[in-house]
Amino acid sequence: MGDMNGVTELDDPKRCIVDLMATSLGLERVGWMFTKIDQETILTGSELRKAAAYQNEHQFDHPLGFKCSKFVTVVV
Repeated sequence: MGDMNGVTELDDPKRCIVDLMATSLGLERVGWMFTKIDQETILTGSELRKAAAYQNEHQFDHPLGFKCSKFVTVVV
């Protein structure tokens, strides 16, 4: 939920159902999506910090020896 001061991430009451459905299909959640009305501001500073924190939480060691993240942020 957004306002003039930023966004507040809300819990999804159907998250468990989504996770169960995804798992049964061999899939998993890989990120989050923002919808923006303001075309001049893509993401606020606080949104960018939150996305970066999620990127760090979902890091793994790539077979070539570097760290990558499986987390995706999409802005529509």
